[in-house]
Amino acid sequence: KISSNNTRVWIVNKLSGELVTEHDPAGRPTLLERLYKGGVGKNKSKGKPREHLKPIGRLDMLTEGLILVTNNGAYAHDMELPANKLHRVYRARVH
Repeated sequence: KISSNNTRVWIVNKLSGELVTEHDPAGRPTLLERLYKGGVGKNKSKGKPREHLKPIGRLDMLTEGLILVTNNGAYAHDMELPANKLHRVYRARVH
């Protein structure tokens, strides 16, 4: 059971060429670095660290589209588990 008054979820447009990770040792652009730079997850209380953002699922580097991001790792994990039998719909266009 996941209960938190502080759980937040963002719907984000992942750009083609971005990795769905927090940091890439090779220096390639990442979705989470872009979000942090834009102020997403910023803690408004001075002296407190920013929220840890966790993507729900993955998209390939060259894929663009919507992805969910949350500040609650347990919630992200619960959403990804096949055992929870969440209905998912994927729509793709191949060029």
